[in-house]
Amino acid sequence: MTERPTAPYAVRLAALHPHPLPVADVLDRAGLAGLASTVSAGGRVSQERHAGWTRELRLPPLRPLSYAPTKSVVALVLGMLAATLVFAVVLRGVLTPVAWTVVLAALVRRHYGRAER
Repeated sequence: MTERPTAPYAVRLAALHPHPLPVADVLDRAGLAGLASTVSAGGRVSQERHAGWTRELRLPPLRPLSYAPTKSVVALVLGMLAATLVFAVVLRGVLTPVAWTVVLAALVRRHYGRAER
């Protein structure tokens, strides 16, 4: 069985908070939680359109251009909540503010594909 290469930020995170679960796996799970919430929000928009709910939304003075951005913001908040819950459960919330900053930076780098491999 081949071992996965460890990214340098994962080594730094492990030094800040030793945990049996590799930090890269935690980042993967947090990213998956955010992705799943965003994708499911997009599916909900199409289901609401199919069911005619968007037609009902046109009755009050709601601008159509505000509907999609509002749904996107809600999906973003739900994704952030899911990722925060993953970190809170796995890391048990005992990290220092500096360690949380490193975790957040690693998550952003991993999300945008700029992580060193």
